[in-house]
Amino acid sequence: MKKRMMKKVYRGFTLIELLTVIAIISLLLGLAIPALNEARFHAREIGDKASLTSIATAVETFNNEFGYYPDSSPRDALILASTVGDNSVTQDQGAHRLFEALAGLDYLGYQKDHYYEVSAQGEPIDLMGLTRRYGPYLKLESLKIETMQQCHPNSDTFAIADNDNPVFVSTIDAGLPRAILYYRAKRGSHSISTIYNYNDNAMITADTENSGTPIHPEFDQIGVTNEFELFIWNPKTGLDPSAPNNPPNISIPNARPYNKDSFLLINAGRDGEYGTQDDITNFPK
Repeated sequence: MKKRMMKKVYRGFTLIELLTVIAIISLLLGLAIPALNEARFHAREIGDKASLTSIATAVETFNNEFGYYPDSSPRDALILASTVGDNSVTQDQGAHRLFEALAGLDYLGYQKDHYYEVSAQGEPIDLMGLTRRYGPYLKLESLKIETMQQCHPNSDTFAIADNDNPVFVSTIDAGLPRAILYYRAKRGSHSISTIYNYNDNAMITADTENSGTPIHPEFDQIGVTNEFELFIWNPKTGLDPSAPNNPPNISIPNARPYNKDSFLLINAGRDGEYGTQDDITNFPK
């Protein structure tokens, strides 16, 4: 007797099964992508903390060599204007002066008391090469460096300025670089507002775009005169001797900032806004 040949039946996925698989994959991706993004941000935060530590160490090395910390006061606009031949140039901020001290404006090392001359024809003569070089005090390859025009492309201040001096920037959000701010303590001063001067980086922190929209709304000091002081205040100070049980107060004369004898570094952190809890700093928050 001939065996009956069994015909194989190939059965595919039904539409419902396909939709179910797609839905499960989409759900898993929806769960995985935020976790991956969070891991990426966390890794960059760790990198920025390491970078800030490297910068802080370099500032201390500078101090050991010269006997003082790098200046953070805005450079005289008239000197810059004569350098580039443009009276509308934006002043170097503390962030710029930090980079210059640790690396040099041309990345080849700091030049103490370097200066420029303007020729009889009005052209700037760069005399930087005639002075001794110091540093660089850190490995620039491990740090992200940009200009303020790149940090604030829609800025009402830097986008139209003729100052392209470099600054160290954060790396947490590649599409949102922010300058690392630097403030040097004014020794001999005795209050938060005079030990550290908000104006050392005011053109950065109070910068606006779209004709007045703050770029850093949490740290622009617009209408809040003590916003900067509150952020850098060491709450272990500001005790009232006549009422020791009262909470510390920034308005009491013995209130002091963190790092009152050295310097402050502030990375805007993940939200790109200075003065918030996710900022990476060289002092506790």
